[in-house]
Amino acid sequence: MDSIDLGKSWGVPRSVSESIRANGKVLAFFGMVNGVQLTSKEHTGRIVIPGWALLNQTGVTGKFDVSGTAMMYSDDSAQTWQVSEVLTKGHPIANTQPSESTVVELSNGSLLVNIRDSLNIVEDKTHPSRCGCRLVARSDDGGATYADVWEDAALVSGSCAGAMLRSSVSGRIFFVNPHSR
Repeated sequence: MDSIDLGKSWGVPRSVSESIRANGKVLAFFGMVNGVQLTSKEHTGRIVIPGWALLNQTGVTGKFDVSGTAMMYSDDSAQTWQVSEVLTKGHPIANTQPSESTVVELSNGSLLVNIRDSLNIVEDKTHPSRCGCRLVARSDDGGATYADVWEDAALVSGSCAGAMLRSSVSGRIFFVNPHSR
């Protein structure tokens, strides 16, 4: 749905399912937090929404067998959507399970993606050597692929989604989630 009057009223809901299923692999996509509209020269106006994707990698109709994190993006004011590369269990970091994510555009035009790792939550006492932290990724192509992915020990990975926001005034990035050490 969209609004042309600052949220006082809303247009008719429209399904984007066909756009995101076009590659034959993504069955469902759940955006948990805010998206961003890019301002960098190369991708000005692109809408990027991070989320959790259910994938069909075996080809069995209507069945999902893998989940991961991805971004859906639109270059035509949300008329059609594309789905980014999907980060899945153990890819690209072994013993991780990327899930819900949040994104900000950095001042250089790159995207910083903050991802809950559902195999690496601080409450999980079965893997004491794990950092209990979130995954972080960078995209240099407007959200189509991930250039780098790493674990960030400073960011606690709780049992549900977190959020990130970049201030348009100071450029500072703020991260919140419902967990603290």
